[in-house]
Order: sequence, then C-alpha cells, then structure tokens
Amino acid sequence: MLGFARAVFYLNLGASLALLIRLGLCHLVRVYRWLKAYLLAYALAFLVTAPIPVRTRLYGNIYMLAEITNVILSILVVRELIGLTLAGHPALAVFGRKAVLYTMGLAGFAAFGGVMLDSAVLPGQSRFLHRFLTVERSLDFAILIFLLLISGLVIWFPLKVRRNIVLYISGFIVFYLSRTCGTLLANLLSPQFLNVINVALMSFSFCCLIAWLSSLRRENEDTAEVVGHRWNPAAIERLSDQLDAINATLVRFGRR
Repeated sequence: MLGFARAVFYLNLGASLALLIRLGLCHLVRVYRWLKAYLLAYALAFLVTAPIPVRTRLYGNIYMLAEITNVILSILVVRELIGLTLAGHPALAVFGRKAVLYTMGLAGFAAFGGVMLDSAVLPGQSRFLHRFLTVERSLDFAILIFLLLISGLVIWFPLKVRRNIVLYISGFIVFYLSRTCGTLLANLLSPQFLNVINVALMSFSFCCLIAWLSSLRRENEDTAEVVGHRWNPAAIERLSDQLDAINATLVRFGRR
C-alpha cells in the first residue's frame, strides 16, 4: 500500500503541474485565475511534503496549513465560477458571491460548535486532527453545495455557458464530493483505515486532474451552450425573462 500511495502522490503532483502548463499554453491562466492559484498551491503542497515522513508532527502541520489554504482558494474558485456563469446577470453574480462568504462562515461556526455526525472521538484518534477534519469537511460540504447550486442554475435556466466552465464545475463537484465523504469516513472509522482513505482521495483527485488535462482547451472558450431546456424554446423564453427579472430586482435592491 505504501508504494502505491507514493505512486499516486507523485501522479497527482505531475498531473497538477502538467495542467498548469496546459493552461499557460492555452492562454487560459488569465481567464481562470483562481483555478491557477489553486493548482499552484496544490502542487506546492505535494512538493514540500514529498521528502517528509508521513507520521511526523512536521508533516501534519504542513498538511493542515495546506488544507486551510486549499479551502480558502476553493472559496475564491466558487466565487470565480459564479461570476463566470452569471456574467450576463451581474447583480445576481454579486449576490451569489456574497452568499458564498456568509454560508462558509455559518458552516465553520456550526463545525466549531460540534454540531456534526462525528462529534465522538474514537480511541486512538488525535482529538485535534479529528476536530480539524470536522471543520474541513463542513467547509468542503458547503463548497460542494454551492457547486451543485451553480450546476442547478445552468441546468434549469437557459444560461449560455462556455464548455470549459461546465468542465471546470464538474471536476470540482467530483473532487469535493470525494473530499466530503473521505473526511467523514476518516473520523468515523478506525485510524488504521486512514491510509486507505488518503489513497482513495488522491485517486479521485488524480482522475479530476486528468479529466481537466484532456478536456480544458482554448477552443472551448468560443463554444457557449445552453444546457437547460434547449429542447423547449417556449420554456427558454419564459425562464430567461424570470432570470432577467430576478437580476433587475437585485439591481434595484442594491441601489437602496
């Protein structure tokens, strides 16, 4: 297992660096700035921890610092996705970006308050790491909910969305679904399963990176599609009017 875990570790590092290079070559780094920042931090965490033994205090401290950084950057990624998806409805985009910050604050508060499924610390578990994973999972779950809400908007309303954005959102949904489940299992199961969970999470991460690496392309920036109700022109017109009305209401509310 240790050899396989190490292999998956370096595969993630290589895939994240390759994706950064691809984004640069395709001139997409300025379009998806926070994705670039997320990938840089992700790759840097792998580079820094590579020579450090796993079961050491130094590794644990760096791991927690890296996860805190990833959560912060993920919040900025979600805000970026909201802005890109709702570019034609700026007032709604501003409302969505603000809602992300408020929701993340509430999720963190609930986690610190111990209102969770995994409040009990099992024998052999580190209490501090247990609580850290609880908070991390709560924030990860909040991020996942927002990603699903963005997807719901794209599916329900006739929004013209670039193909790269659809792929961008889809990859993060898979990643944060796996993170949310993985951190919950890490607290609910015996510590002996921790290595298996880590390998599974890195495997999901690698799959997401490979999917992005093979699909994020410059030409997809010129391909905007309507996903929701494109088979029903009457519904498209009605829902477009509804979305415009919501945006106009938020514009008037913002001026007060």
